[in-house]
Amino acid sequence: PQCAAEYTSSLVLPYGGASLAMRLQVAQTWPEVMEIFAKDERFREEHWGKAPFLARIPLAAGCFSVDDVRAAAGAGELLAGQNDFLLKNPDSFVTVKTFSRGSSITAALLEDGLANGTMVLNSASSRWVQLFDIVRAGVRAVQLPVNINVYITHSSLERSVPLHTDRQDTIILQCEGRKHWQVHGALVVLPAEHQERGKSGDLVTDTQAGPRLLEATLSPGSVLYVPRGFAHRTLRPPVDETLTPGSTAASDFSTSLTIGLETESMGFTYDKLLLCALFLHGEGPSVEEVRELTSVHEMLRRPLPLPGVGLVGGGSAAV
Repeated sequence: PQCAAEYTSSLVLPYGGASLAMRLQVAQTWPEVMEIFAKDERFREEHWGKAPFLARIPLAAGCFSVDDVRAAAGAGELLAGQNDFLLKNPDSFVTVKTFSRGSSITAALLEDGLANGTMVLNSASSRWVQLFDIVRAGVRAVQLPVNINVYITHSSLERSVPLHTDRQDTIILQCEGRKHWQVHGALVVLPAEHQERGKSGDLVTDTQAGPRLLEATLSPGSVLYVPRGFAHRTLRPPVDETLTPGSTAASDFSTSLTIGLETESMGFTYDKLLLCALFLHGEGPSVEEVRELTSVHEMLRRPLPLPGVGLVGGGSAAV
């Protein structure tokens, strides 16, 4: 009887006693993955807007690769402007201004670009159906606009992206190859667009970034959550002699998906609500006035508590 009293069946524990990482590990479909991020209270309370999170989603391994991009280039379906290259080993997040907007990125131009920088495929779900499936699952689960950018870096490059911050919460899926990540805290809590750092010539130093909260090498199937505004960079991974030649992890290219959960970037913040109210009353503040207000008042940068969006109400909005 005493043993029976001390024993608690996992069936009466939340999520059957499975940890958040384990739930992601055994997820079989993208809707299941996105439902976990949207509905698991442990992610919402411990990580959303507060701390990075590292786990594994085997479903991500091999779900997209550089060969998918090569096929698109061979078919004449890659266009400059929407898809760009970052500078080689950049100190700031700057794209190469080699191609005229709307021009075709041929197979030869693609290979040259991949050898000399990181390729960025913006809004990639509009071109590849397997990425659209992930976005659709995310929108249905999170009930927010969701976007996917793809980053492809050759293993010979020292740096993929420099220290910078984003105005989105992001979920990174490593599809092929390996990439080393360093994540620091927020330079500005819940930054607006004009408060992003490390882009367009702006440099962020290690001293400014502060202590590292997480450092890890992602391999195929790894997933990393980076909260909005947290400084981060990606580097060439350390040599791993144990990798099997020809395996997905041993690929010459690191291919990863950055899933953006678009709150501030799509206007779901209090400052945009204030702007709507002012315009309805015939007031039209200047961009400078709005930026001054949002810079001073963190509350205006918080996501709106939208009905049905559990993430917003329980995470970033409470930071």
